[in-house]
Amino acid sequence: MKNNKIMAVFFVIFLLFIIATSGDAVADEVKGTETQINTNEAAQESPDIYGNRIVWMDNRNGGGSDEYGQPNGNWDIYMYDLSTSNENKITINESTQMEPAIYGNRIVWADNRNGGSRDEYGQPNGNWDIYMYDISTSIETQITTNNSTQWKPAIYENKIVWQDERNGNHDIYIYDLKTSTENSISVNEANQSDPAIYGDSIVWADDRNGLPEIYMYNLPNSRENRIISSHGAATKPAIYGDRVVYESENSTGLYEIYLYNLSISMETLIASQRTADPAIYGDTIVWLDGRDYDDSNTEIYMYDISTSVETGITIDNSLQGKPAIYDNRIVWEDWRNRNHDIYMFTVLREPLSGLPVANFTSNVSSGDAPLFVQFIDLSQNATSWNWDFQNDGKIDSINNTEIHIYNVPGNYTVKLTASNENGMSSKNTTITVTQAVDNGTGGNEGSGGDGSTGSESERDVGGSSHKGSGGGGTGGSPEPAKNVEIKEISQKFVTKGKYVIFDFPKNATSIVYVAFDSKKNAGKITTIVEMLKGKSVLVPEMPEGEAYKSFNVWVGDSGFANSRNIENPIVCFKVEKDWIEGKGIDQSSIILNRYDEKKWEQIPTNQLGNDEKYLYFTANVTGYSSFAITSKEKDTSGENGTKIKPELETGAVNKSDNEVNDEQKTSPSTPGFEIIYSLIGLLSVFLHKRK
Repeated sequence: MKNNKIMAVFFVIFLLFIIATSGDAVADEVKGTETQINTNEAAQESPDIYGNRIVWMDNRNGGGSDEYGQPNGNWDIYMYDLSTSNENKITINESTQMEPAIYGNRIVWADNRNGGSRDEYGQPNGNWDIYMYDISTSIETQITTNNSTQWKPAIYENKIVWQDERNGNHDIYIYDLKTSTENSISVNEANQSDPAIYGDSIVWADDRNGLPEIYMYNLPNSRENRIISSHGAATKPAIYGDRVVYESENSTGLYEIYLYNLSISMETLIASQRTADPAIYGDTIVWLDGRDYDDSNTEIYMYDISTSVETGITIDNSLQGKPAIYDNRIVWEDWRNRNHDIYMFTVLREPLSGLPVANFTSNVSSGDAPLFVQFIDLSQNATSWNWDFQNDGKIDSINNTEIHIYNVPGNYTVKLTASNENGMSSKNTTITVTQAVDNGTGGNEGSGGDGSTGSESERDVGGSSHKGSGGGGTGGSPEPAKNVEIKEISQKFVTKGKYVIFDFPKNATSIVYVAFDSKKNAGKITTIVEMLKGKSVLVPEMPEGEAYKSFNVWVGDSGFANSRNIENPIVCFKVEKDWIEGKGIDQSSIILNRYDEKKWEQIPTNQLGNDEKYLYFTANVTGYSSFAITSKEKDTSGENGTKIKPELETGAVNKSDNEVNDEQKTSPSTPGFEIIYSLIGLLSVFLHKRK
């Protein structure tokens, strides 16, 4: 009897253990970091994401909502570039632009500027059109010209699909950007709605048989297929490869998420508790989940098809909805600040079996030629790296973090292949190089002695005034305007734990970029670089050596750029080869001098590489203030001297020697390591908060 009781106790403990561990397998929160993309107090809604770019509709310029809560008035399309931390307004028309979608350099949306309105139920009617904006050319194009309602656009490569009401019901139409042709996909007299596209496959919801079902159209063979569902109404499909996800209404009136595998014709229930708005990328499905719904709380959930594990993405007790996903980044609209903001969660993936996971970022993704791009490796488990900067199949660099200069305008596909003994992994991104517009600033880089050549009047490059702009502020310059040859301005959102790069793509000064790790959330910060006509009035004398340039760097309000707020500050600058050769300068002697505490501080430099015109250097500075670039003449005793050999017109920037390469790879102050350390720190805080 006693043994039976003992056995019973052990059995209960065993059951409790099984229940507890099973619950953890489903309920564990996914590892990663959450980021607020915008902080404007207006409404930002309906986000979409592709690569480093996030788009959404925004009413900060006067848009409102009708009695049904539908957008009206001046809603615009905005974009945020994760690689540059820049937010841009895409549309300028003062009507309603809504439902943006993005693929590559193209953004599409529905637009009522030509007379569109809403019916008694708040649905679009009248003349709504589909518009497109090309990021690489800054050109906006009207895609549809029919005077009826076209809305709910989606885009994949050169194909745009949408819901169209020109025939008195809802049909699906397509526009091919390559051939400039428009065609109908489905013109059944019933309603077809909510189209999505991937490759040559288009899916939509179709009510020709009564309740809405999911249909698919294959473009190469012009074949339409019905996706069989044994459940209730199926709507809002999304497609990736041979997988289609959709929401389906069950017998209780609540919606569930289903996955349909086209290759094996199998349907699988993914989630069944008050779900909506599914999206899919690869093996990952995301959706709005209302299992804890109490009129003020919906959440974003994720399901990994490869592991059959469901995890919660959001934990804030507010309304989150309309998720979109690209790779390991999930975006959604969020009500936690009592207005709709865009948030993003970056999933930290655990590499399988020690396989490498290729990943990288860059300081810029577009700009005028010559465009200086720093590629920073973020790969996991990698022991070797192959970079292809030209998309020509040739290896341009084997360094983990690399500098490349694009001198010829065009769109360049950059590919990183990361490898280790277990295998390899690749990632691509696009760099867009545009033709520089002559603004009269060219030819002023050259100088001799104190670098006093240039325009007699101060010139601004980079946009707005440097007076207050909110967030961390902008501060001002104590340097008299009459002593400033030219200045350039860069603005970024500064977030705690994030590596921030202020780049200056106009190439108007000798400063390529300014960067640091932020120790606090500071909002939008303005950095000003001033190239001076001679010696700064803020210093009593120039430092020793042959002077190339004097310049000032001002970051944020006075006192912001201190050790309490930032760490690992860096300045990247360039020096003309003609000046080096003309002066007989020993390029290894080039140093950066910073004036601080009433004295000049000599800062060693690392030579990153060169192009046809410049040598590029970085310096790990102690702060930002007045600087001077100086050097020494070559010691030609016992040697004939060597000349610097020009590089190809567009090519990888090569390190000056192997010693510099080794220093670049191991130095903890190089940007690649700083980002990795920041990610590790953020991950530690994230995991600590969830304990």
